[in-house]
Amino acid sequence: MAKLARNAFIEKHKKSTLIGFDFADFRRQKPSATQTKKVQKKAPRLQLVRPIESATGKVFPTPNQIITALAKNVLKSDYFIESGVAGTVQALHVADDAEAKALAEKFPHGAPKPGNGKPAKVVYTILVDAARAEAMARQLKLL
Repeated sequence: MAKLARNAFIEKHKKSTLIGFDFADFRRQKPSATQTKKVQKKAPRLQLVRPIESATGKVFPTPNQIITALAKNVLKSDYFIESGVAGTVQALHVADDAEAKALAEKFPHGAPKPGNGKPAKVVYTILVDAARAEAMARQLKLL
């Protein structure tokens, strides 16, 4: 269906299946001095993550760009995305449980865990290293 705002999604669906994508390699990168200065002017407390670059110097898309493209290309039901830990953790909430499970099964993950019901009732956690992020970006034609 469509990407919805968090409150609109919860009002319409009440519960979701959450797929958490943890881009840990992005967290290890330090922001450049230029990035830090630009961000400090706009949002002093925001912590930036430096883009990961390939050997050829091409900048990988951000975790949010990858998950947004993935959701647009794969999901047919309603969803919303939340960012956490300086943008390196992406929480994809999906309205259709079967569709969310099918998407999660495409990636190695541990056993699904029960959510807190606000709005996630089931949680899948997927670790995404730099190699997997690059593969996802290439498959989604972001690189």
